[in-house]
Amino acid sequence: MRWIFSSKTRSRIRPLSPLGQKAAVLTLAVILATMAVFSPSPVEAADAGQRFPSLGYLSGGIIRMNYRFVVATDSHLGSGQGNAKTKAAFSDMAQHVKDASFMVHMGDITETGAPGEYDLFAEYLPGLPFEVYATRGNHESRWQDPTGSVFSSRLGASSYSFDYGAWHFVVLDTTWPTQTLGTLDASVLSWLEKDLAAQPKNRPVAVFSHHPLCYEPQAFQDADDAFLDLVKRYPIQVVFSGHGHSFITWKTEGRTFQMVGALMDAAYSVVEVKGVEMSIYSVTNAGTPERVMKLEASVSGTAPSSPLSNMSASYADGILTIGFDLSAPASISLQLDGYAYVDHGVRQPGHHELTCDIAGYAKGTHTLRVRAATPAGSWYEHAEFSKDADDLLLWSRDLGSNVTGNLTRLGPDKAIVGTSDGVIRCLKIETGDIVWEYRAGSPWGGGTVNDGRLYFGTADGRLFSVDAASGTLIWQSGCQGASFVSAPLVYDQGSGKSVAIGSASGAVYSFSVFTGLRRWTASAKGAVVSTPCAGSGKVFFGAWDNTLYAVDDATGTISWTRQLGRQIYYSPYHSPVFQAGKVFATIPYDSIPGASYLYALDAATGETVWTYSSASSLLTPIMPDKMGSQSLRGQWIVVLDGAGRAVCIGVHDGKAAWQSPARSSLFGSVPIGDGIWVSGGSRGVLSITTESGTYEYKVRDSFLFQEPLVTKKAILQADTRGTLWAIKTSE
Repeated sequence: MRWIFSSKTRSRIRPLSPLGQKAAVLTLAVILATMAVFSPSPVEAADAGQRFPSLGYLSGGIIRMNYRFVVATDSHLGSGQGNAKTKAAFSDMAQHVKDASFMVHMGDITETGAPGEYDLFAEYLPGLPFEVYATRGNHESRWQDPTGSVFSSRLGASSYSFDYGAWHFVVLDTTWPTQTLGTLDASVLSWLEKDLAAQPKNRPVAVFSHHPLCYEPQAFQDADDAFLDLVKRYPIQVVFSGHGHSFITWKTEGRTFQMVGALMDAAYSVVEVKGVEMSIYSVTNAGTPERVMKLEASVSGTAPSSPLSNMSASYADGILTIGFDLSAPASISLQLDGYAYVDHGVRQPGHHELTCDIAGYAKGTHTLRVRAATPAGSWYEHAEFSKDADDLLLWSRDLGSNVTGNLTRLGPDKAIVGTSDGVIRCLKIETGDIVWEYRAGSPWGGGTVNDGRLYFGTADGRLFSVDAASGTLIWQSGCQGASFVSAPLVYDQGSGKSVAIGSASGAVYSFSVFTGLRRWTASAKGAVVSTPCAGSGKVFFGAWDNTLYAVDDATGTISWTRQLGRQIYYSPYHSPVFQAGKVFATIPYDSIPGASYLYALDAATGETVWTYSSASSLLTPIMPDKMGSQSLRGQWIVVLDGAGRAVCIGVHDGKAAWQSPARSSLFGSVPIGDGIWVSGGSRGVLSITTESGTYEYKVRDSFLFQEPLVTKKAILQADTRGTLWAIKTSE
């Protein structure tokens, strides 16, 4: 959205020549006619306007067919290099492209998403003579601003569209809370399709995102298939991205994809537009005598047709059969579930069939991709297929928006799930039937059930108490400026129960469970993005400020603090655990000491009892009663590391008893329940361990950011396409 820090950020409109004026009048007539035909309905417009606004034509955009705009990314303000180089690049823009109509910043505006880093950007903006539009990058969502509350308070929406000249522009938020990798939320994709369908048929579209889309060398996000489906159906002609801090151009489906260099390296792009054509230039060494401006790509506004069509994939008796048609010679490669493409040679026009033995692959839903490479670029088709998926699948349900926060158990047979559109649902575990829905209006951070009540906080800083059986609101309480991104803690302070919840604004709040009245606030110097723990009359929490805090559970007064970690990136931000007079907390891997640490601290003083070190980042510690056939009750801590290993460590001596095999994972802790535990998940494959053994199931070829809810009845797993899956807990 538009930065509003300075009144100086205004578009400049140059007068048109008489010939240009005539062309503008004709173009305006065409545009006005198409606007009347393709305007969305009032209901759709109102719905889209809440989360995904359409800004319409920017100032001066209706009559200008020839203009320039700036594309920038990765300023990383808050870092020394980012501060200096971004300031130099902005000065360079003011000198060399002061006639630009606008700028799009594709994210990683800040280094950690802290409010002070946004303030620094605001300080630099008055020197720019054009309006600036922006979206979020992983450096906004990874650390201090996981739900985008600071971003939205300064800028508004992070996915939106607008028009200028002959072009339609779409800005997409590809971030996921607390993650470096990205995705496109199911609700964003749904809005994007409606937005594209509302445009005149031949109006070219330019798309901007932080994570590169359809970048084959590395999967920075997992939404390529869904995005390419839209590219094939709508005139998306150019896609800009950041994240890679490089200028790289590639062709996919005949369209131009352009990665842009980083502001923190004094680099940006200038795009010259003439009608439906674009010329994309890189600027490097901005603000120095060594400044270089170079043509990177040209966009014509048209794209050649794909030679690949009619793809099919079917599985039977261990063999996958693939069919497709070619209209021109092409080099064919196959990819299964995101692994490397396998070359199958040059094929001539006509129908082709190939087979592949996949008997050794896990049961579940897999994805096959076919690439047809020609001198004009690469074209792709994809298809999901089932490999005996129903053998282990109880049910699946499309929720229309991605699951956020933890999946919360309600008794033996129900679960509570929240989605990014602010809807909370209670479901029956065995059938997926909805028991009740509650519309909070903002994404929840996960829930906690206690004494028949569900407690949860939302990204807009409200705490709710809801009757867990009916979904009826009991009370809600708000905290101005807060943003709740994790489940609350319900604890007994002796005189009654309280609920404590951490905020990305840098505080923990405690409320009465009965009235919702605030009892105390404990402030930190960094975001609190995990659930606190309690014991020995104290509440313990970590923050993105290198500090673990212990506060009095009745007053919030600080009892002690302990600095853990060398820099903000190595903070004890995961949920701590209390047991036997000790509090256990982890910090991420730091290359200087060459280790990640689990600390056992004396709960009364904060002094170190023991430490356990690992060559891989240690994540959230948990204390399960049982894992598979092994009893762990009260004597062992289990920690997931960055390699996807579950490590079992003694509570009293800090020595590792065993560790599981490494399985690539994006989970924050070991998912466990009723003695059943799960590992893996990074490309959609779960490894499930029960008392009787271990088996695998392929949920879908997507990142599994959300930890599954594990019960005896089923394992509930959410993907990044807005689907919830219920998997059987035995083969």
